[in-house]
Order: sequence, then C-alpha cells, then structure tokens
Amino acid sequence: MFHRDIDIDIEMDRIFNTGALSGAPTADLLGRRKSIMLSCVVFSLGVALQTGAATLATFVVGRFFAGLGVGLISTLVPVYQSECAPKSTRGLLVSCYQWCIAAGQLVAAVVNNATKNRPNHSSWQIPISLQLAWGVILFFGMLWLPEVSTLAFAALTAEYTLTL
Repeated sequence: MFHRDIDIDIEMDRIFNTGALSGAPTADLLGRRKSIMLSCVVFSLGVALQTGAATLATFVVGRFFAGLGVGLISTLVPVYQSECAPKSTRGLLVSCYQWCIAAGQLVAAVVNNATKNRPNHSSWQIPISLQLAWGVILFFGMLWLPEVSTLAFAALTAEYTLTL
C-alpha cells in the first residue's frame, strides 16, 4: 500500500508539472488573462469533482484537473503580474504572490486541523471544497483586469510589419 501511495503522489506531481509547463504556450495562444480564467475553470472542475466524489476514480480524476489547473495558475499569475506591473513595483507584487501562497498553506493547515476529527465525509470535503472559493474569486477578479499590454503591442507590431 505504501508504494501505491507514493505512485499516486508522483503522478499528481507530474500533472502539476504538466500544467506548469503548458502555461506559457496557453498564454501565448489565448492571452494571459483568458488563460488564467481558463485555468480557474479547470481547477474549479477538479475541486468540484473531488468534493462530490463517491468513488476513488472520481476523486483521482478531480485531482488530475485540480493539479493541472494549479500548475497553469502557478505559471500564469506571476507572468501576468510581471507584465502588467510598473517596473518599480514588479518585484513587490510577485513577492506578495508568494506570500499569499504561504498564507494559503497556513489557512489550509488550520482548516484541516479543525475538521480532522469529524466522524463523516465532511472531514475531507470541507477543506477540499474551500479551495473552490479561491478559484472563483480569481476568475471573477480577472473579469475586471485588462489583458497584458505586451500582447497588444505584439499584435500592433505584427500588423505594422504586414503593412510594410
């Protein structure tokens, strides 16, 4: 059983890495903002599948989508922040992103500790379902943020070169 748990953890790590590696091509194809929003949808789908899972297979499929979404988000958000922020605050914003990850891990540990002794499925469903809130907040927050100007500049440059 121990080796099976290690294999599952290794596979989940591979899925996260796949998401992280596919972040740049996705951002180049769809744009930074739309890619982050798509990542939130993928992540939220995974969280919903995990929360409502009645079988191990459903839970693992949910982990697949959640891992893929987190991998995408972990690549795309710092890129978006770096490209949107003025030079003077760029490092501060990306550092705050890392601080928020650490704060999220603290909140997760507190919630896990608070629900660990519950006698039913809610002991694991509550911590997993709370992840959905952050995906939804990021998705709707991106609706009010602009697309990265770097991409708009690249499009204008491409149009200009075509006219030459």
